[in-house]
Amino acid sequence: MRLVNLLVSLLAGLSFASAAVDWSVDVGVTNSEVKVDLTDGNDGTTSSRKTGYYLGAGFLRPAVAGSQHHIGMRVQVADAAGDRLMAVRVLDYQYRLAELPFMFGAFAGAASLDTGSTTLGYYGGVEALWRSPVPHLNVGIGAQYGDKLARDKLLADDQPGGQRPDLFYDVSSAVLFLRWDF
Repeated sequence: MRLVNLLVSLLAGLSFASAAVDWSVDVGVTNSEVKVDLTDGNDGTTSSRKTGYYLGAGFLRPAVAGSQHHIGMRVQVADAAGDRLMAVRVLDYQYRLAELPFMFGAFAGAASLDTGSTTLGYYGGVEALWRSPVPHLNVGIGAQYGDKLARDKLLADDQPGGQRPDLFYDVSSAVLFLRWDF
């Protein structure tokens, strides 16, 4: 809930009439695996890599008028080896090359993995975009990582034992996507 309040506060501070804000939508595919630490690090499991969907929406604006440095936020939903991953990029940084049609970026935020119970943790990654000659269309590739998304052992099929009352999930993904700016 605090994250939602932060997002609303940041969005409220933007001038939506400003042409400097670039809104965009992503559609793509992800190839991911999920590592589960079941008890005390001794008997984890790792899923096989699986391909699934990737959707995102967000905005970027120049850090300073006319700058190549852009800062924004983005929300995304993806298939993470069969489970739904929802993430918020609280800080989404992009650097646009001045004379070449490329952008490079890094982001950090929070994620939730739909495992049947609330699973939350840190989320980050990097991406590169090619600004195509087609107006408003970019092609991107990225690497994303959810670190120690945690949840309590509350489900009937959770393995008992261990000294910890919770489970940890690490999600690693490679993403290929199209980004449409409007």
